[in-house]
Amino acid sequence: MSSTSTPAARADRPRRREVVHRPPGRLSLRWVPLRTHLGLAGHFGHNYVKKYYLDTFLGIFWIPLRPLADVLLRSVLFGAFLQVSSGGRPYLLFLVVGSIGWFFFERVTYWGYRCLQYNYRYFRAIPVPWLPAVTGTAIPGAIQAGLYFLIALGAATYYSLVEGRFYLSFGPGTLYALLGLLLILLYGWMLGLFLAPLVRVARDVRLFVPYPLMFLYVLTPVVYTVDSMPPKYQDVAIYNPLTAPIELIRHGLLDMGLPARASIMSCVGVLAVTFPVALLMFARAERASHRRL
Repeated sequence: MSSTSTPAARADRPRRREVVHRPPGRLSLRWVPLRTHLGLAGHFGHNYVKKYYLDTFLGIFWIPLRPLADVLLRSVLFGAFLQVSSGGRPYLLFLVVGSIGWFFFERVTYWGYRCLQYNYRYFRAIPVPWLPAVTGTAIPGAIQAGLYFLIALGAATYYSLVEGRFYLSFGPGTLYALLGLLLILLYGWMLGLFLAPLVRVARDVRLFVPYPLMFLYVLTPVVYTVDSMPPKYQDVAIYNPLTAPIELIRHGLLDMGLPARASIMSCVGVLAVTFPVALLMFARAERASHRRL
């Protein structure tokens, strides 16, 4: 009798079915250690940033050129031509400080809903966790916000030399600006969690999303103050969930007024309801995808 047929030999044989990966629960994400998560998020974030300058003649210089061109065009249009109210601050500074929050939100949201589709090669064959691709969107968003802050710093220095007033304020009140940025980051992640699984399977969603965001930009007091709007439209801006974070940033950096209580309640309330729902939907889509691998 062959030695391979003995009970000891049969016991040494590998079982026909070995579990090498156990999917998470129906409504749970695939978690990895924090260090691994941050490493993956950093890798994905670097991929997003490279997209801005790959295959261009100017290369990395495109990263600061875009916000500079944006500030120049918008300040001329809204500040010089339309003479929009800026709450007693130079319009250039008013616009740039508001843009810190908006373009942080816009970049986090943009890469949030594109993250699974853009990084598809990582997810198509092995069960790589999806969440780091979403959290990595904070990197291009932070770079964008940092560039607008540097522009604001340069503009404030100019006004300090010309008018003798620096306008930007740094102190304990600056924490309000950080709180505004945190709320904006959570809103960007929320939209990314909700939209990324849809964009992954339907490119039409990706093509449609920029239009509601453009409309949201109009409803958000980035280029104007809420008080400068016609009275019948002011409630639209006040209950816009992004109004409170933008005004918190302006309060922290320009010492302007705090957002209305209704704006704060709208911001926190909408986020408290939508973020858990978006996270659960994202987890279900991730689990369904991993089960098909």
